[in-house]
Amino acid sequence: RVEEPADAATAGTYAPGAQVERHTGPAPLIHASGLWGEVVGALEARVQLPSGATLMIESTEALWAIDVNAAAARGHGGSAASATGVNLEAATRIAREIRRRDIAGTILIDFLDQTDAGDRDALTNRLREALGADRRYLRISGWTGLGLCELARRRVEPGLLERLGPAAMPTAAGRAARLLADLVGQAASPRGHVATVDAATAEILRASIAGTDLEPRLSIVVDAGAKTAHRLERG
Repeated sequence: RVEEPADAATAGTYAPGAQVERHTGPAPLIHASGLWGEVVGALEARVQLPSGATLMIESTEALWAIDVNAAAARGHGGSAASATGVNLEAATRIAREIRRRDIAGTILIDFLDQTDAGDRDALTNRLREALGADRRYLRISGWTGLGLCELARRRVEPGLLERLGPAAMPTAAGRAARLLADLVGQAASPRGHVATVDAATAEILRASIAGTDLEPRLSIVVDAGAKTAHRLERG
């Protein structure tokens, strides 16, 4: 437990002077703290902005694509001033999502069209300022001929989506994390719970619950046919 709150974009960093205590609760810290909810949100492609505008964040084999859509923005019409406001809002949130999701490689952002060079410069500056806290090497390459903003961020390790996978196709780590979230959210059973998973997920599960109060509550059954799914049942 850290006395000073930190948002998900800075999770894992240490603030000088903060008082840190060892977590001793019955559930893994990522679930007990609510951080898992943030992780699940970071795996979603669609991000809602306060104005009503949305971001679509999707990966391909070659790059990440981020699209700004203002169709549902409240109080925004088609004026240049409205487009500028939505773009500035989006730039701040995009910087947070890049860190939260640990997006790396080439990133293309399709902002709302802005024809004024001054507005585009202001948008570039906002994005650069919002990304200023990023500790990775990150470069704003500029604007492509089609009006897309291009970034490059250094890859150090697989990003969040690569490690956990989307909800429809989770990795072994993603299956283990989702199963633990289900377990934490259920009432304790006198006979505990039984998880039926594949071997890779079972290994991660055992390591995750070792030494916690969940260990005696969870029996793990390995089923080679459970590679793309998992089951959690009362014992």
